[in-house]
Amino acid sequence: MSDMNKVLKKNIFRSALLLVLFSLVVFIGGCTLIPKGIRKDLIVDYLNDKYTDDHFEFKSYSGGMPWSNEAVTIFCTSRKYPDKVIEAAYITDMHKYEDNYYGIKYAEQLDEYVYNYACELFPGHRIKCASYLDEIENRKLIDLPPDSSFEDYLKDCKEDIVICCEYEPEELENEKNEIEKKVKNSLEGLDMNVNTITINFTDNVDRDKKTIIRNIYKHLYLSFNRDGFNAIKKINWG
Repeated sequence: MSDMNKVLKKNIFRSALLLVLFSLVVFIGGCTLIPKGIRKDLIVDYLNDKYTDDHFEFKSYSGGMPWSNEAVTIFCTSRKYPDKVIEAAYITDMHKYEDNYYGIKYAEQLDEYVYNYACELFPGHRIKCASYLDEIENRKLIDLPPDSSFEDYLKDCKEDIVICCEYEPEELENEKNEIEKKVKNSLEGLDMNVNTITINFTDNVDRDKKTIIRNIYKHLYLSFNRDGFNAIKKINWG
């Protein structure tokens, strides 16, 4: 074997060794940077310890991988709700866990609650509401004690309400100012801690919900946060 071939093989071996060593350093360094509390097994243990009548297993990380400097969200399977996605996260700066389990557990009751609220808001008008059963993957992550009731969940749920209401265009134009006042006043007596309220008006509520939302001829949007009604944004009609 020529001296040149020996040198070439030696260089290839050195390069491969350096690559392996570099990979080990990155892997070990990454593992030590990730806080213990956001390890996936500890987040799964948190769910199993909190909801003892169910069982959870890790499915995947949100975003494909964990990060060491921010909250890490994982997706889990549930024995009681096998067709739903359970989300849980460790919030590093607050040193606490949050999950969307109650949003799944109480989805049917929440549908009924929001529907009844919409019917009281617009008596005599046909109503359809966005279902929390259909859009369960988007439930908010919250921190509630074990065995919290539906009433407890309502007070802390931070969910969004989406209502589709059937109105004749002329009638809506004449009543829009009263509707704005009615919606705002209704929030004062609402047990639900709402994040946002979106009301879509249509001349036919039997249209596809997505079509109504995307092609509305009138749109009423209110938003407020947990600090109270001072955070209500300007109402826009268009």
